[in-house]
Amino acid sequence: MKRLVGLVAVTCGWHALVEWTERWGTLPFDAERTIPGDGLIASPAMSATRAIVVDVTPDEVFAWFAQMGPGRAGWYSYDRIDNAGVESAREIHPEWVITEPGVSMGSMAGIEFSTAEVAPGRHLVVSLAPSSIMSFSLAYLLEPWGEHSTRVVVRVRGVSNRGRWLDPLIRYLLGPGDFVMVRRQLFGVKERAERIGSARR
Repeated sequence: MKRLVGLVAVTCGWHALVEWTERWGTLPFDAERTIPGDGLIASPAMSATRAIVVDVTPDEVFAWFAQMGPGRAGWYSYDRIDNAGVESAREIHPEWVITEPGVSMGSMAGIEFSTAEVAPGRHLVVSLAPSSIMSFSLAYLLEPWGEHSTRVVVRVRGVSNRGRWLDPLIRYLLGPGDFVMVRRQLFGVKERAERIGSARR
């Protein structure tokens, strides 16, 4: 009986933790509202919305996200894990900044990333090339926040292409891992953008 109670407690605790990671940094209405990219995956197994405020304008923030990708600016997260140990860019490279949809952002481990929707200074949606494993979208919504700041709302959605029985694994295992990487990415962009922004003022 004690083991059963312990298992229930652990399960409930993990569920609560996962729910927290799925709304980190957000306002109460963020998780429920529709943002660009939602239509790419109609019934996701995982849908997580996170947010952070960056003290530069939306146009300045957009360039950092629009130059992401393997072989390009990297992901600004844990480079040893997702960028082959190469440090992510610390400057804006105009030749890497994508301003239109349907453009490749590079490939990694046989997975190609591309822009699904792009509105410079407003939003960027990244998706995986068609895969037999899962469908995945990553949307960045940039909202003016005061006179010189930007609120970045990030939404990740994913679903298995090999049966809905894999959905719990996507949400409860891949989801927390995604949180760790995206949270680090957001702080990475914030640090880089604010450093350059403050130097210009």
